[in-house]
Amino acid sequence: MKVKFSIAAVCLIGGLVMVSFVKPNEDYFAITKNIDIFATLFKEVNAFYVDEVDPEELMNVGIDAMLNSLDPYTVYISESELEAYKSLTTGEYAGVGITILKLDNLFYVDIPREDGPAFKNGLNSGDQIVAIDGNVLEGKQTFEISTLLKGEAGTLVELEVKGLQDEVRKLKFNRERISIDNVSFVRLLENNTGYIKLSDFTTGAGVEVENALNRLKAEGATKLVLDLRGNPGGLLNEAINVAGVFLNKKTEIVSTKGKVASWNKVYKSLNEPADTEMPLVVLVNGQSASASEIVSGVIQDYDRGVLIGSNTFGKGLVQTTRPLKFNAKLKVTAAKYYIPSGRCIQAINYASDDSLRNYRSEEFKTKNGRAVWSGNGLQPDIVLERGKSPGLIQQLQATGQIFKYASVYCAGHEKPKSGMDINLGTSDYKEFITWLNQNDFVVKTDLDEAISDFKTEIQEEFGKQVLQEQVGVFENFIEDYKGKEFEMNKEEILKALNIEVARRYFNESGGILAGLKNDEGIQRALELLNKEEAYSAVLENK
Repeated sequence: MKVKFSIAAVCLIGGLVMVSFVKPNEDYFAITKNIDIFATLFKEVNAFYVDEVDPEELMNVGIDAMLNSLDPYTVYISESELEAYKSLTTGEYAGVGITILKLDNLFYVDIPREDGPAFKNGLNSGDQIVAIDGNVLEGKQTFEISTLLKGEAGTLVELEVKGLQDEVRKLKFNRERISIDNVSFVRLLENNTGYIKLSDFTTGAGVEVENALNRLKAEGATKLVLDLRGNPGGLLNEAINVAGVFLNKKTEIVSTKGKVASWNKVYKSLNEPADTEMPLVVLVNGQSASASEIVSGVIQDYDRGVLIGSNTFGKGLVQTTRPLKFNAKLKVTAAKYYIPSGRCIQAINYASDDSLRNYRSEEFKTKNGRAVWSGNGLQPDIVLERGKSPGLIQQLQATGQIFKYASVYCAGHEKPKSGMDINLGTSDYKEFITWLNQNDFVVKTDLDEAISDFKTEIQEEFGKQVLQEQVGVFENFIEDYKGKEFEMNKEEILKALNIEVARRYFNESGGILAGLKNDEGIQRALELLNKEEAYSAVLENK
């Protein structure tokens, strides 16, 4: 225990002392003073606290708390977490090629990669993983499962799996190097409109987008929809590369400004573009962040295309990694980025003590003179009402009812030719409701908790008899409303079922394809791209 303390303390103190040498003289005393206070405090807690403490764990808590006071993106990456961090930036890892879903403390295969070793050896979406290499999974956390599944490429892994009919089978195969594609879906839609779904900005994103665009053009595409909805961002250089696919070489893409002078840079597109003329719509939403906002913001600033959707996330901060002792790293916010109009779209000012902490919105101009604003993310040129799933659908998704029923449905139906051919109807919906009732699914609303609290107060104040007579009226009303919710949300629930069934049959691409049929953003993009004058009017501010 004492040895652990010494290592951790030296590691922290050494790192901070190194920083102190580059600080102005007036800061030197404050830094060294607080390092000494922290070190002596840490030592006293370790020596005298009534219960045993793990100094390394305590140090990590202190580091995390310190960094959390800055912003959510400045984080400490320990040596044990380094491989997972690398996979986030490179899109590569060694494992079995599946994503895991935890439901009722059980672990299921959500989506297996078709080119991954798990799928090639018989692991399917909906299968429950019972054990990994003899380790029973009950009671474990999702990150522990991920650790067990990953390992060196070529190493053997043994899975105990339970299928839909509770049949248990054992699978043995080798882990492989997995490369996650940034472009998750490409397709030629109606009226020669190409569609590219970009899900990440890891290494190679720009090349993947260019290749996808060239493929679509070869298939006859004359217009394009680039879907950045739900894309959380990633590498700055890949944002520059993706934007450069649509803009002339040496066009300014983004500039960064930080406290350290070396971060004051202007970044320009480096490569020849794939297409600078094709009509373009970029789809965005509240989960489009960081690199996604650079690309969509640049497209908007140069009037290169039309943005459709809802306001983006609003992350205008750039992170870099700094090496620490013992193979650890610090990911630290080093700068803010500014897109060509001059605006920074960062929504939250983490340096402010104000409870609101939102940046003040300022007006800027695009190349064609259209008004755009800084702060609070990017506002699309055509705003769609930000859809929020009804509470019932959120419950069905969160409790895994739709996920589980997809397995039930697929077990009793033949596989169709494609995700576009999946069309669950009224009879299927009735079977789903019957299945929910058989599995004792109970609808819960915010009113349930409110009524429960109200009942307690009424009973304490007026007695049980009044409670039964008066509150019973409200309870009956709520139960009647719950029954009607299934009919009111029928169409939306059927959409979710169609997508989940398509994912079960055809993996992630099948789900995307099934969702395109009823996608408001896609339909609005197609409508605009099919009307040349309307498209031009948006960009020319007519």
